[in-house]
Amino acid sequence: MLHETSEYKFFKLYNMKTSQLRLVLWVVLLFGAFTAAEAKPEKKTVTFSVNIHCENCKQKIERNLAYEKGVLDLDVSLEKHTVTVTYNAAKTDVQKITDALKKLGYEVKLQPKKQENRQKIAQE
Repeated sequence: MLHETSEYKFFKLYNMKTSQLRLVLWVVLLFGAFTAAEAKPEKKTVTFSVNIHCENCKQKIERNLAYEKGVLDLDVSLEKHTVTVTYNAAKTDVQKITDALKKLGYEVKLQPKKQENRQKIAQE
């Protein structure tokens, strides 16, 4: 019967551990590749005309709309009576944001994009 030397046991253990380490590294690399291959969220921005008239209205929209799924940023202008929302198009859409504003009790109207406004003016 052969007796394993301590040196042989060390190399055997070392080879097992390096094999496991290689496997873990491959898994991490593959996971990273799939994660990197996912599409980056498509950011879109939309502006609404909203019937806000006081600072409390502004704060109410800021507090509530910020927690809507997919909302990345918002700008509520009391002076212009507008709400501009930047959102992740993969998680929400204009209709859901409109519904959220209406649920808060506001009349909401989608403002056309600036480029569309320029085209309409040029046509006139």
